[in-house]
Amino acid sequence: MQTQLPPLTALRCFEAAARRESFTLAADELFLTPSAVSHQIKSLEAFLGKELFVRVGRKMLLTDVGASYYENIRIAFKEILAATRATSEPRTGAMLKVNVLPHFASVWLMPRLGHFLRTHPNIELQIFSDRRPVNFSESSIDCDIRYGHGRWPNLRSDLLLRDVLTPLCSPSMIGSADLSVPTDITKRTLIYGNKRTNWDSWAAQYDVSGLEAAAKIQVDRSNLAIDAAVAGLGLALESLLLTNHAVATGALMAPLKQYCVSVEGYYLVYPKSHAKIERVSLFRSWLAEMLEEKQELPPPSPIANSSGDPRLRTFPDPGIIAQRHARTKSSSQLRQRGALRNRAEPVARSSPTD
Repeated sequence: MQTQLPPLTALRCFEAAARRESFTLAADELFLTPSAVSHQIKSLEAFLGKELFVRVGRKMLLTDVGASYYENIRIAFKEILAATRATSEPRTGAMLKVNVLPHFASVWLMPRLGHFLRTHPNIELQIFSDRRPVNFSESSIDCDIRYGHGRWPNLRSDLLLRDVLTPLCSPSMIGSADLSVPTDITKRTLIYGNKRTNWDSWAAQYDVSGLEAAAKIQVDRSNLAIDAAVAGLGLALESLLLTNHAVATGALMAPLKQYCVSVEGYYLVYPKSHAKIERVSLFRSWLAEMLEEKQELPPPSPIANSSGDPRLRTFPDPGIIAQRHARTKSSSQLRQRGALRNRAEPVARSSPTD
């Protein structure tokens, strides 16, 4: 059994060459020559007694052993980097870097961030709003708030909120025609947003037929679907979270009481090693506090999902009750874990909200 560590310079050269898939690019990154990188990798192969790369034409490709070895040491390198950052960065004036979906940042996070800054005056914030999931191996961002089912490879994810969806429209649409039961939607223009807001699934759950005959508007972002509904262009099946301000100000209304709680939701996502970083731990604890409900509500009773769509669950209770229950459940789990930790969820389909 091997009890000695391999030469660290050779290990570093191997990690860079495997990650960049090129001896030349690895050499550029490490300020070495390609021949020096090749020499170091040969010394590592001699140490292990295994071939890590094989030449195919003009390229050097990982062998099966090399690929397996890389996957293991890649995680170790990331943990070393995270530990180094946590140790070297000062406790005061630490910079917390968070990526957030744009619309979630606008309607939920930004109105509450003042409380975080007052509570933790020694932490500086840098907020990014890239809709693409963060590649933590190539980024200095600490954590990412994204939408999906909650399981991403080699990452920890903590449920923040699940979406409550309902048909929404401008008050100007009410009165021109009846809109009091689910089947009435076929008489109106339907605004289709991204695949999360799926009218077909909603209609199947409430036994609404003839949806294909309804007029349609297709947009590719939730914020555009909301804007179209506010403009009176039709009905949008949208999130009560994202439309909270528009509903509160009367720009939108929910004419029907058929609500759906999505199995997908908003998650705080980060590498497992980042849980040891103080500023990340403080941010997670603060999120748990913000999500905690003062009023404990009993869970709503689900209705059978006749469509078979795993993304939506329907509830007979008013939507706000379902929304409070979803937040109460997630914040309760966060408190019980102390440090937020993801429980088993179905395999994710990453589906950004805006």
